Amino acid sequence: MECICIVSHKGGTGKTTVTLNLGAECAAAGFRVVLLDCDPQGALAAALGITIVSKPTLYEVMTGNCPLIAAIKPTRVERLQLVAADLDLSGLEVELPRRQVWQTSLSNILEGLEGFDLAVIDTPPGLGVLSYVALVASTVALVLTPPEFLAYRALRLALETVERAQRQSPKLRSWAIVPTMMNRQTRHAREVVEIIQEDYGDRVLSEVPRRVAVQDAALSGLPIREYAPGSDAAVAFAQLAKEVIALAQTTKST
Repeated sequence: MECICIVSHKGGTGKTTVTLNLGAECAAAGFRVVLLDCDPQGALAAALGITIVSKPTLYEVMTGNCPLIAAIKPTRVERLQLVAADLDLSGLEVELPRRQVWQTSLSNILEGLEGFDLAVIDTPPGLGVLSYVALVASTVALVLTPPEFLAYRALRLALETVERAQRQSPKLRSWAIVPTMMNRQTRHAREVVEIIQEDYGDRVLSEVPRRVAVQDAALSGLPIREYAPGSDAAVAFAQLAKEVIALAQTTKST
């Protein structure tokens, strides 16, 4: 099973939006997808129209109180299921490092999961414990960054964390950068994306535009492909999904 980790060095970069819509696009392509919410804010469930998160959640799974399969919940999107999060998960930022081998805790849990082709993991803001265990559990990391100069300067911190996780986990085969919150009407945004492309070349995937429709879709509990099919945001996520699938398949064969 391929596992895609969505990570960023800061909040407000669209991690939950990308997790949801990337997962929905892959499900539409025929993949059996499970989304894992590693963010204690639990926004992924809300973006899927789940207003009340029932136990068990990822916290119960990672503390050994229930098997992963028991925490998987259906969504209204075909072939797309969810392991939700709640505020209890925040306690793992302190609890996990007390374990002897905490870095592989999520990886070990996912090892035995059957019946899915792909897992997509949403992570909390920053590069803390939960983000790190998600990276170690993954096969591909997507590092999100908005087209802002200060965010670009901090991008290297996220990439260093990804590379550290790669040294610990051979299955984390590759990473790529996804520019998000893109507004091509501003020169600053265009110039920053050009700099990122110059620095990282084909590691930079298609950009995700900043659109009100994407936020409206989340408010309605739907991925953008169902809320506004044919919109430029829906087209952008469809293209991103194709690139991510190709990246995972290419690196798997090398």
